[in-house]
Amino acid sequence: MVALGIALLIWALERRFPHRADWQPAQKLFTLDLLHTVVSSQGVAPLVRASLVAAAAGLSSVVGGAGLGLWPSEWPLVLQLLLAIPVADFGIYWAHRFMHSTDIGWRIHAVHHSPTRLYFMASARSHPLNALLTTTCQFGSLVLLGASAEVLTLWSVFMAVNGLLQHANIDFQPRLVSRVLATCDVHRAHHSLHQAGCNYGNSTMIWDQVFGTYVEAPREAEDVGAAGYDIPENYLSHLAVPFRLEEFEQLH
Repeated sequence: MVALGIALLIWALERRFPHRADWQPAQKLFTLDLLHTVVSSQGVAPLVRASLVAAAAGLSSVVGGAGLGLWPSEWPLVLQLLLAIPVADFGIYWAHRFMHSTDIGWRIHAVHHSPTRLYFMASARSHPLNALLTTTCQFGSLVLLGASAEVLTLWSVFMAVNGLLQHANIDFQPRLVSRVLATCDVHRAHHSLHQAGCNYGNSTMIWDQVFGTYVEAPREAEDVGAAGYDIPENYLSHLAVPFRLEEFEQLH
């Protein structure tokens, strides 16, 4: 319910303060991204999370404690959440770099970059294989270390809200904040047709700062999409992308 309330608020802000007025989604586009939400975000991701928790429980029976028993469970819950965010982001940072720097990774990830307009529901556009990989790398690291159910729940809510904000079509450029958090302006740079290899963090820019892949958001609006590819706006084509990506490559 929290994520739904935030989504409605972002939708209102997108209509009142759009980064680009021409990025308002058509009904067909919204329906497509809603289908991605149902399959990947509400289907694959929860299944992966449940499987990881079950696997960690099996590990716990062997080593004792939750997961590997390395999580600072004695910390206040707020501090545990503040730790969980960069820990999980470390895993997705490297998964994200992998998906952009290898052929097999890009095949899995290309669907997420297919939108030519960004708005809050674009966060859900993800091939099921992409959802499998990203959920494993983010959630799995926390489960393996032994984070509690309360921490995992709070982190999941944070990520749901963050994903909506990260892709929002809102005229918002908090320069200083964007150096630390993955706000919508720096994530637009990641989706830009004119940028490459930057801003891989899913919730923070910490690891981009550490590993030299941080790029400030351009002040002028830029076009976004999967550079060099024309991927049709229909779900069956999206499912086929990892196996038929070359068919969507644009000829120059």
